[in-house]
Amino acid sequence: MKSVFFRKINTNDERNTATIICTNEPLTMKKGSFLGHNVATSSPKKVTFGVLSLKDEETGKPYPADHQIYQDAKSLESGDEIEGFVFTSNPVLNEKQEETGLYWVVLA
Repeated sequence: MKSVFFRKINTNDERNTATIICTNEPLTMKKGSFLGHNVATSSPKKVTFGVLSLKDEETGKPYPADHQIYQDAKSLESGDEIEGFVFTSNPVLNEKQEETGLYWVVLA
């Protein structure tokens, strides 16, 4: 079972919805220099990205982007583990029903 780590909150202003973008391991950076400038690159690990869509347990509808749960989630740092959730093998599909390379994250 893959662990779930916070990456960022993705907000859709048009629909007033939000999702939490997750990874299966914390993203790391390697620091160095290039032409005298300090730079960083992402680590060369294969990382799986996922989408966590939180819904109201009574209505089954996604929480709006301005819900307190997303305000509280802003306190998370990229790489913080989100316990109690797992990656599924179910890919996230776009409007054309094409796989996006993301996977759904759900309660364990």
